[in-house]
Amino acid sequence: MKVEAADAYAAAAASEAEYVVALGTVGFDSDALPSTLEANAEPPVEVPVEVSGHMLTASGFDVALDETVRARVTCAGPWCGTLENGATHLMFLEKTPEGLMLDLTPCPEKVFANPGEAVLESISACFAEGAACDRP
Repeated sequence: MKVEAADAYAAAAASEAEYVVALGTVGFDSDALPSTLEANAEPPVEVPVEVSGHMLTASGFDVALDETVRARVTCAGPWCGTLENGATHLMFLEKTPEGLMLDLTPCPEKVFANPGEAVLESISACFAEGAACDRP
């Protein structure tokens, strides 16, 4: 079953790890991502990703975020996690001692390219109300 943003929100809320929800454009060296030809390479591969956007608060996506985050890319067989360079993404970034981390898995679980307005409104409402998050 395809993971939706509401599923990612619920998983992050239930996790012992601390997450930041962010909306922004990403920029990175696409050659640094493992290709399907290299999928049997020892994962994970860490790639720096420039994120320019905003973090979610109770009043919406209103705290600026311009930071390099580490993307941890894993592969399963010939499929590897990826991002759309230059596109807007809804991301669930884990806070680690080394900084913010984005998990990129073959089946996206914590990053969603070009999210629609209904998705953003749903995630914002879940955060503001501290409620369970349903799929829009």
